[in-house]
Amino acid sequence: MRWFLGIVGGVTAALMLLVVGLLVADEPIRTWVEDNAAGQVQSAAGFETRPHVEIAGTPFVTHLAQRAFPSVHLTGDALGVDAGERRARVSDVDVELTDVRLRDGAWHAANAQATALLPLDQLSSFAGRPVAYAGDGRLSTTFAREVLGVRVNVSATFGLELDAPAQTLRVVDQRVSVSGIAGFGPGDQGESAQPQVDPAQLLPLPALAGLRVDGLDVAEDGVHLRLSGQDIVLPVNR
Repeated sequence: MRWFLGIVGGVTAALMLLVVGLLVADEPIRTWVEDNAAGQVQSAAGFETRPHVEIAGTPFVTHLAQRAFPSVHLTGDALGVDAGERRARVSDVDVELTDVRLRDGAWHAANAQATALLPLDQLSSFAGRPVAYAGDGRLSTTFAREVLGVRVNVSATFGLELDAPAQTLRVVDQRVSVSGIAGFGPGDQGESAQPQVDPAQLLPLPALAGLRVDGLDVAEDGVHLRLSGQDIVLPVNR
C-alpha cells in the first residue's frame, strides 16, 4: 500500500508541477500570441500604425490549442477603409469580438461591437470644402454662390441623420446665412443659394470588417461611429 501511495503522491506532485509550469508560461505565451496577432492584423486590415490586441481566456494555452476564445479586443488608429467609391481614414478604432474562433487565417466572431472616429479632415475631403464643428452636434461649411447675378459667400450649418437599415446619411435641418444675413433656408434665395451639400459625398459610411453603423455622434473632432455585427470575419493573414 505504501508503494501505491508513493506512486499516487509522485503523480500528484508531477501534475501540480505541470499545472504550475503551465500557469507560469501562460501569460508569456499569451503576450507573444497577442503581439504576433497585432502585426498580422496591421498588415491584413491596413492599419497605418500597429494596433493593440488583447485575447481573453484562461488558461490561455488550452484556448490556444482549441483555437477558440471568449473575446478578442482590438484597438488601433489610422485605419484605411472603403467608403463608397473612395477610401477613408478612420481613427480611434475599438473593436470587441466575442465567441471567437481562429480558422482559415481569420478571426470568426459570433458577435462584434465597435466604435470609430471619422475625423473632420476626412469630412472636408469628401465635401470638397472645409467642414467644421459648429457646436451642439452640428457641422458648418462656407462657400461662394451666385445669387441674382451677384457672387456672395454662403455659410451653412446642418445636422447629420443616419438611416441605419439603408446605411446612408443625409443632411438635415440646414440653416443658411447669405453674405452675413441669417435666416435663409433652402429655396429662399433660389436654387443657386442652397448649400447643396451631398450627404453621400460628405459622409460615405466606412465599411469596417462587415460591421454596420447603427449610431453616430457629431463632435468637435469629427463623427463618432457606433457599429455592430454578427458572424464577423476579421482577416489576420494576407
